[in-house]
Amino acid sequence: MKTPLGVEVARLWANWERGKLSRFHATVKVAYRQALKAPPRAKV
Repeated sequence: MKTPLGVEVARLWANWERGKLSRFHATVKVAYRQALKAPPRAKV
């Protein structure tokens, strides 16, 4: 697996049960480096 470049935590929330926090959740995005290729040129 590649090493991530960055991590974004978009949202945090928790469930509340019987007067206490019971379960935590997070929405996370991870960025990786990706080689991009230019599309082939159209012949004119």
